[in-house]
Amino acid sequence: MLVVSGITIAIIELCLLFLLSFGLRKRWNVLYEINTITYYWMMITIITFVWEFSYIVNYNDISEYAKQLKNTSTHVWHNKYNISYVLPWEMASIFYAEYSAYADREYCSFSDDWSKTVESSHAIFCGIFCLFAIILKILQKESHYIIAIGIAMGSQLMNSILYLVEYLVQMSDVRSVNYFNQTDFPAGKMLSKRPFMWINIFWIMLPIYTMIYMLNTGKYITTYNKKNINTNMFLK
Repeated sequence: MLVVSGITIAIIELCLLFLLSFGLRKRWNVLYEINTITYYWMMITIITFVWEFSYIVNYNDISEYAKQLKNTSTHVWHNKYNISYVLPWEMASIFYAEYSAYADREYCSFSDDWSKTVESSHAIFCGIFCLFAIILKILQKESHYIIAIGIAMGSQLMNSILYLVEYLVQMSDVRSVNYFNQTDFPAGKMLSKRPFMWINIFWIMLPIYTMIYMLNTGKYITTYNKKNINTNMFLK
């Protein structure tokens, strides 16, 4: 079977996700009412649910692989994997190991369940509610859609803020596995030696963007509003 690098696996999976998302929009035109950036971010949040579920279920194996990456000073990006790793639940196992080894070592810790709490809460309140929001939009349950996307994006922003603040606290704690000045795990200036941590910026900026956009009612014309307008015109 075909063997490719980890970075190739990631690119293929993201391309497949965007193709699927594009196809869903073509099938249900009502999804075009969702702002393009918001729509694709919702789809990424839904696939993140699958990654997070896989991480929690396969926690022990992922932790062991993370230790292997640390001990051999290797990275998922350059290692070779079977093409079957393009499946979301398979890809999660290798990229969570990379994140555990080189970004946040709490993610491969057996001393507490902090990382599982972060991931499971995001999966439930963000991933599942984004899925609900997409389904409700297709069904044109507009008020329910707005509630669902509000819960998803609000929870995502709060989850990310709490996670990053706790990470900064850990970096200043000499007893923490994420202490900033460890010989074998330095943080560097602006996390330059832990660059994978910077991926979290998307989980801050995009929910903020979505909530601001949704609150800007002048630009948000919904099917629900259109129906009300048409009904009022008919009554007159």
